[in-house]
Amino acid sequence: MAVSTKPSDGIQVAVNGSAVTEAATQPFDNTHTIVILNNTASVDGFVNWQADTTRITATTGSVIPGGASLTLNVGPKSSRPASANTLRFDAGSAVNFQVTYVNGNQT
Repeated sequence: MAVSTKPSDGIQVAVNGSAVTEAATQPFDNTHTIVILNNTASVDGFVNWQADTTRITATTGSVIPGGASLTLNVGPKSSRPASANTLRFDAGSAVNFQVTYVNGNQT
């Protein structure tokens, strides 16, 4: 990925409820924190780092209850474990996630 010159970048991920959805923009090399808001009241959403479209559940990923948020401290790319996995989202029905990448000046 590239380095973002902005202090933060926001994206929206819409999950239709029938398939795992990959974030169109993955975290940048200098993203150190990811904040994910499940903007759909009363519908749980799920997030996981994975390489395929296997359904994400409460036992295989992180749960983000409807109307709640999750903060992930991932560190800049230079301090992350090497992985081919990407950030993916899932839900039992339609859910909109608001994702904010908080960026630093390190890669």
